[in-house]
Amino acid sequence: MVIPEKIFLDECKKRIEAKLNWAESSEWKQRDFQNLSELIFESTGVLLSLSTLKRIWKNNTDSIPHPGTLNALAQFLGYKNWVTFKQEIAEELNGSNSETAQENFSEQTIHYSETKPIFKRPVVWVATVIVVGVLITIFSVTFHVEENLSEVEFSSKTVVTFGVPNTVVFNYDISKVSFDSAFIQQSWNPKNKIPIRKDNNQLSSIYFFPGLHKAKLIIDDNIAKQHNLLIKTDGWIGIARYSLDDEIPIYIHNDNMIKDGRIYISPEDLTADKVNIKDNDYLVTFYNVGGFEKADGDNFIFETKVKNNLSDGGLTCQYMLAILMCENGRIIIPLSMAGCVANIYVKFIEKWVLGRQSDLSMFGCDMNNWNELKCVNDNKNVIIELNGKEIYKLQYNESAGRIIGLCYTFYGCGSIDDVRLSSIDNTLIYSDNFDR
Repeated sequence: MVIPEKIFLDECKKRIEAKLNWAESSEWKQRDFQNLSELIFESTGVLLSLSTLKRIWKNNTDSIPHPGTLNALAQFLGYKNWVTFKQEIAEELNGSNSETAQENFSEQTIHYSETKPIFKRPVVWVATVIVVGVLITIFSVTFHVEENLSEVEFSSKTVVTFGVPNTVVFNYDISKVSFDSAFIQQSWNPKNKIPIRKDNNQLSSIYFFPGLHKAKLIIDDNIAKQHNLLIKTDGWIGIARYSLDDEIPIYIHNDNMIKDGRIYISPEDLTADKVNIKDNDYLVTFYNVGGFEKADGDNFIFETKVKNNLSDGGLTCQYMLAILMCENGRIIIPLSMAGCVANIYVKFIEKWVLGRQSDLSMFGCDMNNWNELKCVNDNKNVIIELNGKEIYKLQYNESAGRIIGLCYTFYGCGSIDDVRLSSIDNTLIYSDNFDR
């Protein structure tokens, strides 16, 4: 039987959803599509826009995406391209003797009359000629674009060595390339994309968050050049936001952030820095980025003490995320009060474990008191301990690369005590007990 392209696309989406193991795709929000775009890019080098991914998952019509998009989806699943994906699926479907499979696909199978050979039909001949012409044009344009992209130049420099906000000056040369549109994208988020002109060679852009950003020069939806861009901090800094999606944070100017053996920003400190805590829920995040060059994200021991006391300004559910920022993604370990574990998640590079789909009750604890958190990562085999007790194990596959920074996010005004990062053989890399 001949299987319509829509069947392959639906199967591809199902397999991607199974790989991600997130919530049902019907419940995906903006952030989910942003994460998927980032994961596909990290895996394939192809940047699919949010609008493209939303159209694929939300659109119920029979429209089929561009071949380049289909290739990226197939490659994300581990196939060489869309053709090889289709071949495997077709073999599975055509080889099935299940009556259910026959019923599911019989109505969508294309049948032609046996009384007249298909290629003797004039309409089919015309369609064939058109398709061949289009494929030749696509191949020619693609080859021409890829050939010219080698002429592109792209580099950057930060205006200040440490701290945020930080202006980055991009230098580029796209004068030898023919194109319809060109952009510089600050990082993985396609929303942070600025158009550039052929007759210019510089662009300045502000980075509001520290960390490792992958700057990209995009020409006609192709990533012509990209490089890592590290925005460092000079030790620990604190910021506040009303939502994780806020693009511009509120910087906490508090020289007494580290005192009494902990890092802590009080509700009074937030109010002094114009954070409206009376009418809004809010998040407080502490960053320390840079200076972790010897830290291997796939082989380390991470130890810390945290709490998010309600009397100190912690908010309902008392969420906390301990984050190791790595070259190739993030490692995220959550804690919360026991009754709210359905809303937390664990992330190790490509592996997501959602509290709504898995039992993460072991990450629930008394956040009003200090909790000792430990993570041992031995070649992507992870053991997480809480207060001296092993609570979780997992494995992941993709390399994390080097650790470039530490980050803690609290729902409300949380506190950090000791922080210790060691190699897997217990060689100390970083330590701070905040005794100032």
